[in-house]
Amino acid sequence: MPSVPSVPLLFPGGGSGPASRRASPRGDSNARNYGGTRRLAAAARNTLCLWREETPRSLLHQLLYGAAQLLDASSSVMLYVADPWLRNAMREHGADNDDDAGDAGGGKVMRRTVFYLSGKLTVHGYRRDGRRPEPPRFASLAVLPIRGAGSVLALPLQAGPGQPVLAALQATAAPAEDRATYDPLWSGVPGGRECEEMSVADGFLSLSDGQIKSLELLCSTAAGILDMRRRMESVKSFQARTTECLEIVAKVHSAPHLVEFEQRAKTSMTKFFNVACARIVFYSAATRELMAVATRAHCRSNDGTSPREPKAVIGRQIITRISIQDGVVGRCVRRKEIFHLDPIVDSPFLSEAADGVEVSGQKGQINMLAGPLVADLSDDTSKIVGVLQLIQKRPPEVNAAGGKSGDPDSARRSRCEVFTDEDQRFFAELLRVLGLAAYRTMQIQSRNESSPDEEISIERLLGAV
Repeated sequence: MPSVPSVPLLFPGGGSGPASRRASPRGDSNARNYGGTRRLAAAARNTLCLWREETPRSLLHQLLYGAAQLLDASSSVMLYVADPWLRNAMREHGADNDDDAGDAGGGKVMRRTVFYLSGKLTVHGYRRDGRRPEPPRFASLAVLPIRGAGSVLALPLQAGPGQPVLAALQATAAPAEDRATYDPLWSGVPGGRECEEMSVADGFLSLSDGQIKSLELLCSTAAGILDMRRRMESVKSFQARTTECLEIVAKVHSAPHLVEFEQRAKTSMTKFFNVACARIVFYSAATRELMAVATRAHCRSNDGTSPREPKAVIGRQIITRISIQDGVVGRCVRRKEIFHLDPIVDSPFLSEAADGVEVSGQKGQINMLAGPLVADLSDDTSKIVGVLQLIQKRPPEVNAAGGKSGDPDSARRSRCEVFTDEDQRFFAELLRVLGLAAYRTMQIQSRNESSPDEEISIERLLGAV
């Protein structure tokens, strides 16, 4: 088979060999065009590489690598992650504490450093080489992008206009003592070192339009991939929560008596909504008051008292009686509505004794969802059987048992997490499910313990175990 003759690579200036390299003057426009072409080719390669990464952490590592290729070696590149979902994903798929030697799997050293922007927005800073990143040069995500003005370039990772900013990529002019002697992208290019030195002058970045456009392409591609993965995880999470709802339905509908139903419902709601406390009070239509099995209240008031609380009797449950005119729980019964208190201290209807919470001190910043448990018996007949309270939404990093599984900074915040719209939709539907299950349990327990014609007594059902 005849060999294919090699075609000499034509360099800017008309030559094809080392002599042409030596003849190329410093700052020659053809050399700069050649370098720009190589940078665009590098941007295209790294854009394709982003799609091959399996985790958000490895994707952002590849983004930093691609950005470093597009810039000169005399520039330092950092990433600041602002989105809570992305911060959690970065922790889940690698070790990023200062004490860690490197990431688990792949040896990609990206240690986390916490910074705060204006408005107390938390961002996690990363560098690809594992060194401590410098503080962000921008005070707010709203000022992005900053395109090569002065000594900084900052671009947002944003899926589209109006979409939230997931992170920010920042490039700065490195100190003179930290600058490399050459740029790998210019290796073998005539006038390479001289052209590399033109990118940084006296500590200021001077980037071409091609470099900026290539970086913007990388950032927009990375943001689009991350947004797609976040949406997919959101759908999977919603499906998992729906399946968990079915498990809750089966669990509460099989409760043999009311006290067992209460314990199962409280445990399930605490885990499902990731709250510090779930509380159920039952409504007695005969006496028009709410009744609850007395337990240790969440954030108990200083005096530790509650309305009409009887003394303990051996062998019987302690029943707390609450007027429907008191507290948010009474208002839920009277108005048959769901109330979202965030924080609870802002509600003029809150009663520490009736609602089982305390508003004094820092714990007064907790939030609460409260709504009536309704049993829909027919299209036009429904009964209120009680009130369900969800108190203090925990951060995702803190599990239902109080243990921390992630960022300790978020767990130490004085203000708890917000009940999302999805939480409130699930809460409204579960109120109907739990209400019907409670009414069914009351009927079965009452028939087993008394004659069918006898009126249901909530106090007897709670005390007879």
